Amino acid sequence: MSRLEFWLAIAGPAVLVVLLGAAALGVVEGSAPAWVGLGLGAAVLLLSLWREIRERDLAGVWHWLVLVPAPFFWNRPLTLGAVFGLRQLLMSLRTLARRRAGRQFIDYLWAHPVELLAVGFLAVIVFGTLLLMLPAACTSARGAPLLDALFTATSATCVTGLTVVDTAAFFTPFGWAVIAALIQAGGLGVMTLSTLAALVAGKRLGLVQSGAVAAAVETTAPVDAVRIVRVVVLGTLIAEAIGVAILFGSFRTEMEWSPALGYAAFHAISAFCNAGFALWTDNLVPFQGDAPVLLTVSLLVIVGGLGFLVLAELWGWLTSRLRRRRPLSLHARLVLGTTAVLLAGGAVVFALLEWQGALAGLDAPHKLLNAFFLSVTPRTAGFNTLPMNGLSMATVFVLIVLMFVGGSPGSTAGGIRTSTAATILFAVRAYMRGREAVEVGGRAIPAATVVRAVVLVALAAVVCSIGFFLLALTQDIPFQSLFFETVSAFGTVGLSLGATAEVDSVGKIVLIVLMYVGRVGPLTLILLLGSAARAPVRYPEEPVALT
Repeated sequence: MSRLEFWLAIAGPAVLVVLLGAAALGVVEGSAPAWVGLGLGAAVLLLSLWREIRERDLAGVWHWLVLVPAPFFWNRPLTLGAVFGLRQLLMSLRTLARRRAGRQFIDYLWAHPVELLAVGFLAVIVFGTLLLMLPAACTSARGAPLLDALFTATSATCVTGLTVVDTAAFFTPFGWAVIAALIQAGGLGVMTLSTLAALVAGKRLGLVQSGAVAAAVETTAPVDAVRIVRVVVLGTLIAEAIGVAILFGSFRTEMEWSPALGYAAFHAISAFCNAGFALWTDNLVPFQGDAPVLLTVSLLVIVGGLGFLVLAELWGWLTSRLRRRRPLSLHARLVLGTTAVLLAGGAVVFALLEWQGALAGLDAPHKLLNAFFLSVTPRTAGFNTLPMNGLSMATVFVLIVLMFVGGSPGSTAGGIRTSTAATILFAVRAYMRGREAVEVGGRAIPAATVVRAVVLVALAAVVCSIGFFLLALTQDIPFQSLFFETVSAFGTVGLSLGATAEVDSVGKIVLIVLMYVGRVGPLTLILLLGSAARAPVRYPEEPVALT
């Protein structure tokens, strides 16, 4: 590394920190300090360009894409200087990756998918926080406060949907675009994006990388990494494109074509990735009677929550010839069956509980439609068409159960997952029948899988309990609201009874940690923080009284 390259690697992030610090301290656009900041950012950028031309280091041009939105901020010097700083931050990371220590670190992450997943989500959250702190991202000339920007970036990356500010009123269209990009990155997953970047760069994937992709989609079976990434990316884009087309037709009647297209794209991404962010202050309450919008959002949420492996298997089963069709795997049948039961059962329960309550102001068809939507949204989506504070306590309890279960493995959803809940229920049934093996549909679930399911549920309960205890210790908010927000954050759902907007800084940090743990997974963090497995040792068995 040359001396100039070394100083540029330090200067870029330093300029970004200075500019964001200036915004946090109240420096407004157009002021003298803002123009000074722009000058610093431009000087570092021009010096970096001169170095690349002199050393003929123009092979990687991708980092210049960060400057694409720069012309839109020609009259906002503080934001423009920060954009230059972000570009230099990427250059600093690129410089680090070219060093021996950087290459070793990247190889280590590829060989350890658990660490890559945890570090990758943290990196996306930090980068998103920096973007949301730009003055151009929010309606305030000072930019978003650090904690609010961090909370929003975490909620978007972890596809949760909880907010401490009004997304529609607080952020600008640029901020909405950043949030949508974070949702998309969080929905696709860090591992998928890393693999896609490697494929675009022309790199071949070995057994270690394929194993990392398999871990990302939550399967222990051997997978073709290239095929899985293709299925995930193309499936996501196709589903979201269909959603955009339908939602655009509905939104076009309410607004001009340009904002209608932007709103349709934002909500299609938010729905498929199970995020729950909406660009209306009262979420989707204005669309209680709009069946095309609610059904489209519901379908996107359901498809996004099934899991990419299940979708690929189901698509192959539907498109194959009848004589050559193979039975769906046990995993796919468990996921599809459990999802259907939860959706249908939830819709019936909510219709019965709220027919004369929150649904009272609607006619019968729209009551059923909104009851079904209410059954879909706690599957970690977070949209709502009914005022949450108007729901009965029994309805809130059912919502908590559905939020805790969540979606399916390898999907954009969170929670303990449908297959985990189904495995435990079938294990209970087997125990009650006096059978040692857990049998489902002519197949036996391995004992190790049953133990893993129990561990996942236990860890999830522990995480939620600790999070709720910390919130109850520091916040003066009713028990029901705090517990609901705790499960909503851990399950990356985004539904709220209003407590999220009332918590103080400590409460925001607790919810941020819950969202991150819920997205990455409690078992992932235990594996990350735990010690390496030791050689198995058998001890004499001794019974313990349980009842």
